[in-house]
Amino acid sequence: MKNARQENIHREGPPSVPSMPANGGGENPFESASRLYGALLSSVVRGQAELFLFLSRRLSKDAGVLYQLAACRTPSDVVQLQLRLGTDAATDYLSETQRMIDVAEKAASENLALIP
Repeated sequence: MKNARQENIHREGPPSVPSMPANGGGENPFESASRLYGALLSSVVRGQAELFLFLSRRLSKDAGVLYQLAACRTPSDVVQLQLRLGTDAATDYLSETQRMIDVAEKAASENLALIP
């Protein structure tokens, strides 16, 4: 047994979906969101690529540490190696931090430019 609403839908078909109200620029909000999401994904990919490059560089440097340690002949050589490795790592991480900040800043600027 159908109620009155079901009977009406059966006779007239499903109700039509109203069109999306346009934002200030006259663009469908779903299109704006899609464009912003694409830009956001692109930014994330750039950040990940930079991070993977950094990790690759650091792992390459770290791979030779055991050979360098084995070449040390005195405790003083070991301390010198540790100082050099620590300084090198700190410099690399500081440089990478600045690169990641640059990537994030560029991403923010690009994404903000897309907001109507």
